[in-house]
Amino acid sequence: NERQHSGAVQLLNTAAIAGNWWRQGGESYNCDGTPQGFRVLDVESNGSIVTFYRALNPKQQREIAWYKSRDGTAFLNVLDGSAQTRVVLNGEDLAYVDPAAAPGEKRPAHLWALPRGSEKSSYEVTLYFEDGRIVREDV
Repeated sequence: NERQHSGAVQLLNTAAIAGNWWRQGGESYNCDGTPQGFRVLDVESNGSIVTFYRALNPKQQREIAWYKSRDGTAFLNVLDGSAQTRVVLNGEDLAYVDPAAAPGEKRPAHLWALPRGSEKSSYEVTLYFEDGRIVREDV
């Protein structure tokens, strides 16, 4: 599930609902923490695009998940995020992670780097989407 921008064009890529990674049944998750789901796309009369990622199972609905790379580095995964999404963790802006920054490792295009030494058990996250939506979530 990725959203990328190339100039004024927004590129949307959403995994198939019957993807190979749904092997564990109706409550399985992708390796990046994304629950089974689908994208809702709303094109406004002015041409702007508003998207939402929705979990098939309502109890799995959330905007963010944790993601760990092969080397154990932890990231915050914004399920419908893009490079234009602003992510604030406990009042501090997080840095967007360019998916091409780790050659040889496929990373989703919706990760934000957690500060080194982040060992808290709970976080308050505020997401500022480019379409004007503001979402607050505790993780």
